[in-house]
Formats: sequence, structure tokens, C-alpha cells
Amino acid sequence: QEFENGKPAHPAPNMSAQLDQTEEQQFKSFAEKSAARSAALKQKWENARKEKVVVEEETPEHFWDAFLPDVARLSDAAADARDEAAVLKLEIDIQGLREQIAKSASYLKPYDVKRATADAQRVADAIAEAKNRVAPKQKFGFKKGSFTFSKPAAAPPAPKAPKGPEVKATAPTEAAAPGVRGERGAVLVLADDVGPQATLEDLEDCVVFVPRSLQTLRLVKSARCHVFAQAVAGPMYVIHCADCHVRVMPRQLRIHDTTNTTFHVESASGPIIEACSDVRFAPYAATWNGAAPEANFKIKKDAWKDVKDFKWLKREKNPNWDVLEASAFLAEVPAA
Repeated sequence: QEFENGKPAHPAPNMSAQLDQTEEQQFKSFAEKSAARSAALKQKWENARKEKVVVEEETPEHFWDAFLPDVARLSDAAADARDEAAVLKLEIDIQGLREQIAKSASYLKPYDVKRATADAQRVADAIAEAKNRVAPKQKFGFKKGSFTFSKPAAAPPAPKAPKGPEVKATAPTEAAAPGVRGERGAVLVLADDVGPQATLEDLEDCVVFVPRSLQTLRLVKSARCHVFAQAVAGPMYVIHCADCHVRVMPRQLRIHDTTNTTFHVESASGPIIEACSDVRFAPYAATWNGAAPEANFKIKKDAWKDVKDFKWLKREKNPNWDVLEASAFLAEVPAA
């Protein structure tokens, strides 16, 4: 240290001011870290609270609290149903009830699943009884031909044949989409408790009647079958089929990988085919209760022959499909 006149030549820096500044920086850093830790802790508590709610919802108690009131409500509504519109709504609602069971099966015990399925089936039976009460039984006949198909309260009799085929009422299965599967040489009537979406799969030499409107209809991997259906509010899909006859009134008809099959159809737009060969089209030619089915969409005139083939882009006539002459219309229901 150098001194001039008894005083330091270079005064020492203000240590007190430096300490105050350092302490202020340390305090500010501590406050920021504390605030960050507090925010992280609050977020952790919030996440834990949300996770706890999800876990509480996935319990048998929560399922039954939601499921049983729906069962009671639909059962009462089925008993009070007085028109076909009410029954149609119930048929859609019962599908929602079954979906509740399917979505909850991962955390329900087998006994709970079995009990819930039985409850849903009782509701479906009540809805079927309501439909029988308010809706007249359908009759089926061709516009050209003398055959009439009647469906009494029990399963209908088979068309006359040397050996009458067995007539089976179909019912949905829990393992797959509702519909009919794996039948051979049978006359089938789609059961009332099958929901608005139905699948006909792996059928051979069968005659199938669908005596009511649906939302969606699928015909898959079937051969030598005759399908007589009413209106379909959505699409009908025909996939991997051969040597079949189909009469249907869908909003849209989509056909894939199908050969030697005839379609009598009325729809809102032209049929769409892909990877098909030797498919034929004609107007819808069937009556139910003496009249054509009523569709809840606008039928486009001559849409049945406005066929679109995604795999045929040439200007020449498409060899994969043709128009069926009226003289070739089937006039009698075949025996299965």
C-alpha cells in the first residue's frame, strides 16, 4: 500500500457495497429457483389429481353406476314404445349399451362382463318385443312373379322344395360384428335384435332376407347366395363374393373383388366397382307389403347404371360390368 501525505494513494474499493450487490443477486437467484420449484410441485399435484380421477372412473363401481340407469331407461322406453321411430331409436341405443360393455371389459371382472351382457340381452329382447308390437310383419314379393314371402311371429317356413331348407333366425355374437356367418344351404332372416349395422359373411348357397332398414350392410366372402334387402341409409359393401344375386336400396353401393354377380339396386349415387368382373346391374325389383321400401335419402334416377370402375380408365366399353336385360330378371325365390 502506497501512501501520500499519510493517506493511501489508491483507496480500497467499497467492500460493503460489493457484498450487498452479491447478496441481492444470490437472493434473486434463490427466489427464482424457489418459484420454479413451487410451480413444478403444483403441476405435479395437478397431474396426480387428474390421474386419480381417471383411475376412479375405470372401476366396476363407476361402470355399474352409469350402466344400470341406462338399462332401466331403455327397458322402460321399450315398454312404452308406440311407433316404429321409437323402436328404431332404441335399436341404436342398445348398440351403445353393448359398446359400454366392450369399452369397460379391460377392467371389469369376468362375472361383471357376463352379468352386464345378460342385462343388455334382456333389453334387446324387450326392444324386439316392442318392434313386434308396433311394426307389422313384412311380406316380400317380386314385381314380376307370383311368390310371396311372409314372416310370421315365429321363424318363417322355407320356400317349397323337395327337401325344405332349415330356416334360422340370426343373432349377434359378442366376438364379432352382428350378423350371419358360416351358414351353408340355409334360408336366413336377419333377427330383430341385430343392430343397424349388419354383416353377412362366409355364406354359401343361402337365401337371406333383411326385412327392415339398416344403417350399413356388408356381404363378405360369400358364394351362390341370394340377398333380398330393404333400404340401407348408408353404404352397402360387397367384398370377395361370387355367383350371387343381390337386391338392395342403399345410399351407396361399393363392390370389391367380386365376380359373376347380379345387382338389382336403387341408390343416391352410381355403384362403385374395383377389381371386379362379370357383374351385372338392373333396377331394384322387389316389393315388401306390396310396395317398394322407403328410403330416407333421395334416389337418383338411373343411378343403378351409372357404374364407376376405378381400374378402368379407357374410353372403350368396360368389359367388367353390364346392364341386365329385363327378360333375365329372376322371377321366383330360389330354394337354398
